[in-house]
Amino acid sequence: MPPCLTLVVCLPTLYIFNVLFGAKQTIAQHFTYLLTAISVIALLLCGFAPVTLFFLITVNDYYFFMLLNVAIFAITGILGVSFLYQVMRPIASDDGVQGVKIRTNILRLWLVLYGFVGSQLGWTLRPFFGSPGQFELFRPREGSFFTGVWNAIMQLLF
Repeated sequence: MPPCLTLVVCLPTLYIFNVLFGAKQTIAQHFTYLLTAISVIALLLCGFAPVTLFFLITVNDYYFFMLLNVAIFAITGILGVSFLYQVMRPIASDDGVQGVKIRTNILRLWLVLYGFVGSQLGWTLRPFFGSPGQFELFRPREGSFFTGVWNAIMQLLF
């Protein structure tokens, strides 16, 4: 669910900036590229499911399990986003080298934005990592993804 919401939140930004700087793709093409990247991420997450299950069964440390899943989501997200980058990277055509450089930088900045929005949405909508031993579908807002991960690292180390 968070990757789809991230797509909805971030798609207008990518499309508008690309069109302003000379992209010829339609919003439907942008949407298709992003759905393909989300599909790659979903497939990679399915591949990690046995690893997650193994550690869920064998380790009784909430913070370790949470950080393991953050690492898995980071790895799959980076691979999916790099796939998206390869597909959407502009090539030199009628708009010249300068236009390609600008759109490549826009894509890079947008990918960072997508990562920030996706991590925060995933953190906010995380029903499976509630309090240890309990499932919470709706939980109160607790802060950002980064403070949550930092706190988990501190709990694990100290």
